[in-house]
Amino acid sequence: MNVPGGPGKLPLAIRNMALACMALSALVGFFSLTELLALIQPSDPTRLPLQLPGTFGSEAFKKGVEAQRAAVESMRVARVMTLSGLGMACALSFVAASRLIWPRGLRRESMRRLVVGSSVAVALLRTLDGAQLTVVARRVGGAMGRSANSLPGLSELTPVEAEAAVRSWVVAVAILQTAVLVGAFAFVSHYFRTQRAKQLLQALDNPR
Repeated sequence: MNVPGGPGKLPLAIRNMALACMALSALVGFFSLTELLALIQPSDPTRLPLQLPGTFGSEAFKKGVEAQRAAVESMRVARVMTLSGLGMACALSFVAASRLIWPRGLRRESMRRLVVGSSVAVALLRTLDGAQLTVVARRVGGAMGRSANSLPGLSELTPVEAEAAVRSWVVAVAILQTAVLVGAFAFVSHYFRTQRAKQLLQALDNPR
């Protein structure tokens, strides 16, 4: 017999969605924390290797790294606030999703509501994060494009064409990453808001 907050038999679909939520939260949270720590304790650029292999050692790549540092530095406070909020929202989402699978005395309905709210928070904050990263990407793409003659396949383009091509590509990658992650968290929130998910979890909390 199930007991409120007991292990019960969680439907496979809900279990898989909870696991997906945990994986997404861990992924986004990890990268947010990594960048946050780098902002709080910036690394010494003189410690970076002077020569990197292949394309990563090109002049364009070096210019891109310099542009990224300058762009992030110009929005340091905003980035710290955004990444801090995003990291906390990811932590809440991860814990709540894990408690749907392993409740340990907690009511799954309460955890469901927390997953819904924290997933929305992650989606909103990741959208803001993505907007900031798009600004950084534009500057990085422009800097790399101005040195595109050191990149394979772009040496035959004019400087204006190369700059536009590289900037468009870098910005597109940033926007695509944001769209995928925001869409994933929005879907998680929508799934756990459905009446079916709510009824199934309530049934586990209130066994007959």
